[in-house]
Amino acid sequence: MQTAQVAARWFVLRLDDAPTTREDRVRWRVGWVVAYVVSLGFWDLGVKQRALIEVLRRDDDTVVATFPETGERLISERLLELRTALLGLDAATFCQRYAIPASAVVGPGEDVVEDELVR
Repeated sequence: MQTAQVAARWFVLRLDDAPTTREDRVRWRVGWVVAYVVSLGFWDLGVKQRALIEVLRRDDDTVVATFPETGERLISERLLELRTALLGLDAATFCQRYAIPASAVVGPGEDVVEDELVR
Protein backbone atom coordinates (compact mmCIF):
# COMPACT_ATOMS: atom_id res chain seq x y z
CA MET A 1 0.00 0.00 0.00
CA GLN A 2 1.23 3.46 -0.77
CA THR A 3 2.09 5.71 2.15
CA ALA A 4 -0.20 8.39 0.72
CA GLN A 5 -3.25 6.20 1.35
CA VAL A 6 -2.77 4.84 4.88
CA ALA A 7 -5.37 5.84 7.45
CA ALA A 8 -2.68 7.23 9.77
CA ARG A 9 -2.48 10.29 7.51
CA TRP A 10 -5.93 11.34 8.78
CA PHE A 11 -6.27 9.67 12.17
CA VAL A 12 -4.30 9.30 15.39
CA LEU A 13 -5.01 7.44 18.67
CA ARG A 14 -5.34 8.82 22.19
CA LEU A 15 -5.24 6.64 25.29
CA ASP A 16 -6.93 8.02 28.41
CA ASP A 17 -7.32 6.27 31.72
CA ALA A 18 -11.04 5.97 32.28
CA PRO A 19 -11.99 7.89 35.39
CA THR A 20 -13.45 5.82 38.18
CA THR A 21 -16.39 7.15 40.08
CA ARG A 22 -16.38 7.67 43.81
CA GLU A 23 -18.79 4.76 44.11
CA ASP A 24 -16.33 2.48 42.26
CA ARG A 25 -13.48 3.49 44.59
CA VAL A 26 -15.57 2.90 47.73
CA ARG A 27 -16.83 -0.45 46.40
CA TRP A 28 -13.26 -1.54 45.61
CA ARG A 29 -11.96 -0.53 49.05
CA VAL A 30 -14.79 -2.31 50.90
CA GLY A 31 -14.35 -5.41 48.73
CA TRP A 32 -10.60 -5.40 49.34
CA VAL A 33 -11.00 -5.11 53.13
CA VAL A 34 -13.61 -7.92 53.23
CA ALA A 35 -11.49 -10.22 51.04
CA TYR A 36 -8.37 -9.45 53.07
CA VAL A 37 -10.05 -10.13 56.42
CA VAL A 38 -11.85 -13.30 55.24
CA SER A 39 -8.64 -14.75 53.81
CA LEU A 40 -6.68 -13.88 56.98
CA GLY A 41 -4.44 -11.51 55.09
CA PHE A 42 -3.46 -13.78 52.21
CA TRP A 43 -5.72 -12.20 49.59
CA ASP A 44 -4.57 -9.27 47.51
CA LEU A 45 -7.41 -8.04 45.32
CA GLY A 46 -5.99 -6.41 42.21
CA VAL A 47 -7.48 -3.44 40.44
CA LYS A 48 -8.48 -3.84 36.79
CA GLN A 49 -7.13 -1.00 34.75
CA ARG A 50 -9.71 0.83 32.64
CA ALA A 51 -8.98 2.99 29.63
CA LEU A 52 -10.63 4.78 26.74
CA ILE A 53 -8.93 4.47 23.39
CA GLU A 54 -10.07 7.25 21.10
CA VAL A 55 -9.54 7.71 17.37
CA LEU A 56 -8.98 11.40 16.62
CA ARG A 57 -8.80 13.37 13.40
CA ARG A 58 -5.29 14.74 13.00
CA ASP A 59 -6.30 18.16 11.76
CA ASP A 60 -8.64 19.26 14.57
CA ASP A 61 -8.49 16.51 17.27
CA THR A 62 -12.17 15.65 16.85
CA VAL A 63 -13.03 12.29 18.44
CA VAL A 64 -14.52 10.04 15.74
CA ALA A 65 -14.55 6.70 17.60
CA THR A 66 -14.16 5.55 21.21
CA PHE A 67 -13.28 2.08 22.48
CA PRO A 68 -13.63 1.51 26.25
CA GLU A 69 -11.47 -1.39 27.45
CA THR A 70 -10.90 -3.03 30.83
CA GLY A 71 -7.79 -4.98 31.75
CA GLU A 72 -4.20 -4.43 30.70
CA ARG A 73 -4.19 -7.28 28.20
CA LEU A 74 -7.32 -6.10 26.39
CA ILE A 75 -6.10 -2.51 26.33
CA SER A 76 -2.78 -3.59 24.83
CA GLU A 77 -4.46 -5.83 22.26
CA ARG A 78 -6.88 -3.10 21.14
CA LEU A 79 -4.07 -0.53 20.88
CA LEU A 80 -1.98 -2.92 18.79
CA GLU A 81 -4.97 -3.72 16.57
CA LEU A 82 -5.73 -0.05 15.96
CA ARG A 83 -2.06 0.90 15.35
CA THR A 84 -1.73 -1.94 12.85
CA ALA A 85 -4.94 -0.89 11.11
CA LEU A 86 -3.82 2.76 10.94
CA LEU A 87 -0.59 1.78 9.21
CA GLY A 88 -1.93 -1.09 7.10
CA LEU A 89 -5.34 -0.01 5.84
CA ASP A 90 -6.41 2.75 3.52
CA ALA A 91 -8.65 5.44 5.01
CA ALA A 92 -11.90 4.12 3.48
CA THR A 93 -11.38 0.57 4.75
CA PHE A 94 -10.35 1.84 8.19
CA CYS A 95 -13.50 3.98 8.42
CA GLN A 96 -15.70 1.10 7.32
CA ARG A 97 -14.13 -1.39 9.76
CA TYR A 98 -14.48 0.88 12.80
CA ALA A 99 -17.80 2.58 11.90
CA ILE A 100 -16.25 5.99 11.37
CA PRO A 101 -18.11 8.32 8.99
CA ALA A 102 -16.33 8.71 5.65
CA SER A 103 -16.76 12.47 6.00
CA ALA A 104 -14.02 12.39 8.68
CA VAL A 105 -11.44 11.97 5.91
CA VAL A 106 -10.81 15.52 4.69
CA GLY A 107 -7.98 16.91 2.61
CA PRO A 108 -4.69 15.26 1.73
CA GLY A 109 -3.84 14.21 5.29
CA GLU A 110 -0.55 14.73 7.12
CA ASP A 111 2.80 12.99 6.97
CA VAL A 112 2.95 9.84 9.08
CA VAL A 113 5.47 9.46 11.88
CA GLU A 114 4.94 6.10 13.57
CA ASP A 115 6.01 7.39 17.00
CA GLU A 116 3.19 9.93 16.95
CA LEU A 117 0.35 7.44 16.38
CA VAL A 118 -0.62 7.41 20.07
CA ARG A 119 -0.93 10.65 22.04
